[in-house]
Amino acid sequence: MATANTKRNDNALASDLYTTPQWAVAALLKRETFEGSILDPGCGKGDISKVLQATGHQDVTSVDIYDWGYGTPNIDYLNFSQEFDNTIMNPPFSILGEFIVQALSNSKKKVAVFSRVASLETKGRFSNIYKDKAPNRVYLFVNRVKCNKGGHDDGQSSAVFYCWQVWDLTTDSNVSELHWIDDECPKEQKPKFDVYAPAIHISDVRTLLDETVAAFKSCFVSDGADRQHVVSVSGGKDSTAAKAICNIATEGNYRAICCDTDNEHPETYDYIQSLHENIGGSAQPVEIYKLQIPESRFAARRKRIAEKWRKPHVIRQGAYAGEVIPPMTDEQIELAIALTKPTGNAFFDLCIVHGSMPTRQARFCTQELKIDIASEFALEPLLSEFDGEVINWSGVRAEESEKRAQYNWLSEDPRGDGFLFTFLPIHKWKVQDVFALHKYLGIKPNPLYMKGADRVGCWPCIMSNKAEIRQFAQNADHVARIAEMERTITRLNRYSYWRAEREGKSIDDFYTPFFVPRSGMAGAGIHDVIKWAMTDRKGEPVEYDSSMMNCKLGEHVFCE
Repeated sequence: MATANTKRNDNALASDLYTTPQWAVAALLKRETFEGSILDPGCGKGDISKVLQATGHQDVTSVDIYDWGYGTPNIDYLNFSQEFDNTIMNPPFSILGEFIVQALSNSKKKVAVFSRVASLETKGRFSNIYKDKAPNRVYLFVNRVKCNKGGHDDGQSSAVFYCWQVWDLTTDSNVSELHWIDDECPKEQKPKFDVYAPAIHISDVRTLLDETVAAFKSCFVSDGADRQHVVSVSGGKDSTAAKAICNIATEGNYRAICCDTDNEHPETYDYIQSLHENIGGSAQPVEIYKLQIPESRFAARRKRIAEKWRKPHVIRQGAYAGEVIPPMTDEQIELAIALTKPTGNAFFDLCIVHGSMPTRQARFCTQELKIDIASEFALEPLLSEFDGEVINWSGVRAEESEKRAQYNWLSEDPRGDGFLFTFLPIHKWKVQDVFALHKYLGIKPNPLYMKGADRVGCWPCIMSNKAEIRQFAQNADHVARIAEMERTITRLNRYSYWRAEREGKSIDDFYTPFFVPRSGMAGAGIHDVIKWAMTDRKGEPVEYDSSMMNCKLGEHVFCE
């Protein structure tokens, strides 16, 4: 069953394909006979057609507007005029009425429609169909029928009532008979959910991939409009999956960009630079861009320090809102001005001009190092030079956070005046699906995953948990880099001077921490945070070996 023929369906990834259980088709065939040719429009992956052929029906034609890997694709049934003796179908619910009208017009003997019981309702369907041509027989399922979304069994049961509506076009009767189907779903076809299941099966990944590509085509290909595609790459599993899908869907007609934060692992840089070879085929090389902070921003910061730090400052928010920071000393001001200069590292320089580290509430790193750079170097030039729409692909997934779960898989970006859209091809995917796609397409994942990393991005991220800090701490050079950053930013933030004095500490013993502060660890530097990360929840020391793999993913997805 395919989705509605709309240019853009915000819920397409969630509803594109609902497969018809084979036992439900067999239940119909026990009660109705179909002689002659049969058409299965909106055939999806062929679940109805396969049962028909297995039960001796040889003249079966299967068509769909999308390519689900079965039957003849690119056939819009609502514009399909060929006649058949019978039509058996599970149409998209949103255009169910149109499908029924078309089937009644193009069929000679019988029409059988698998649908929700609720399809018998509404004034529209009554006026357009049932008033003049009611189904001769309606078969209600006594037991619940589960139609798998995307053809993938998520292990959940169904709360939807289904029925078969059958029109016998060889009679003139307009009376509907009500029958019940008490057949039960065979045990082997019932939903199976195992919380310890190691990974999604490759066949399921193929279904997810087919569904995503079909959804893309329904939105960006079928209307023939001119578009440019840009996919953002970070070197992590999700952006790699998004790039691989984009490469397939656009047949290599896209641009891949990476926004370098200067805070990435060396192996991630190597991975990104060779990613097009890793994906293969028509995959495009990744273009790398980076923030270059002009001297004028440093000069403006120095001027602000010289002017503002000589006056009292009232704290406006947080636990100390309303308290007053006294003027800084000449020595403190001179040191801060001397340290406000470029280092050549984009992340470090951005912290310097802000005079602070990114925080949970003010994550200017994401905005200025990634979002703004992608816009400046890729999206804005395309919007100014190109007359059509620009589609920005992103590997955001719903299960990453509650906020991301609220995103639409396709949305309009207000910066583009109606010509810029964000497309999230793997928004509904699980982490197991993403890694399984790597294996299915023969793409090697970032090697950091095989060394124990749970995620790949900034190395480290300010939001890192204990396990990620332990992984990061294995490299002394990385730790020294963060320690130097903390030492500098502490002296560029008058709040740090005030907090240090308030707690009876020297500025050399108080830090503006790189990592988001944990409870009771205000002013703790990188070395103290690492000591904390080397303990469990009870504060007991833990042994950590950076060679340990994440077996839950690695063992089941990557290893033979």
